[in-house]
Amino acid sequence: FEKQVWASMETLFNFGLFLNPEVIENSKKRELTDILAIYEYGVFLLEIKALGVLGLDKDQSIDRKVSNTQKQIRTAISQLVGANKNVAKRFQIVSDNGLIINFNRNIVPHCIVLVSELFSFGEWADLEIEIMKTMVDEKIYLHVLDFREFMNFVKAAGGKKESFDYHLMQRAEKFAEVRSIHMRTRFKKE
Repeated sequence: FEKQVWASMETLFNFGLFLNPEVIENSKKRELTDILAIYEYGVFLLEIKALGVLGLDKDQSIDRKVSNTQKQIRTAISQLVGANKNVAKRFQIVSDNGLIINFNRNIVPHCIVLVSELFSFGEWADLEIEIMKTMVDEKIYLHVLDFREFMNFVKAAGGKKESFDYHLMQRAEKFAEVRSIHMRTRFKKE
C-alpha cells in the first residue's frame, strides 16, 4: 500500500518524495514516517495503514472493525506528532540511500493518516475532537483520509504540488468548521 501511494505522488513531487526516510538522533537511525514529500513551500508527512495490516477479518463485528481502525488511526496520529517533533528539533533526516534531506522546517506541515478504508458507521466524535485538539496543540494540518479521498486530491492537483498543498489547506479549514472525519471533497471541473 505504501508503494502504491508513493507511486501516485511521484508525478507531484519527483525528487522531493521519500519512502521510509530515517531520522538520526544520537547516532541512532529510526524511521521518520512512511512517506515524506517536500517542496519549497510545503512539507507532507504520511502514515499509511492498510486494513489488511489492521488484522481485520470478515467475521469481526462492525463495532470491532471500527474500533480497530480507530486504534490504528490514533497510533498513526501519535507517529506523525513524533515525526513532526523530530523535524522541529532539526534532527538530521536521510533518504533510504543515506542522502541528507534538506527542507524548510519552519513550514506548517500536512500530517496525513491514510487508511485503505474509512468506515462510515460507528461513533467517531471522540476521534474528531482528538484530531482538532492535535491540530491546535501541535500546530499542524492533520488529515485522516481514505485512499479514494486521497486520490481525489492527487488528481485535482493536476500535477502541481502547489495545488495539492492548497487543496489540503482548504480541507483542514473545512474540517475545523464541520468536524467530520467523513467529509468528501468535490472539486469543480474546469
